[in-house]
Amino acid sequence: MDVVDGDAADRGGNIVVCPSATVLFRHGIMFDAVKKRSGLNVRMYESYRGADAHAILDALDKEYHLDTPWFTPARWLDGHGVDF
Repeated sequence: MDVVDGDAADRGGNIVVCPSATVLFRHGIMFDAVKKRSGLNVRMYESYRGADAHAILDALDKEYHLDTPWFTPARWLDGHGVDF
């Protein structure tokens, strides 16, 4: 997501992006996708060991290798993210 620096009409029709306010989503991993793929009810601020920790790491690795942007409706609806 980019934040425009000024009004395009005032700049001859050009849109100037403010780099300090730009957010890059890249290929992040959704928390819900890790929960679903690991089969665990993963919760924030909890500690996991043994088989549970391995399941979470495996889920993270598989999600990472999808190499798909998470911030898209297609990603949310493809069965790996949030179910609406």
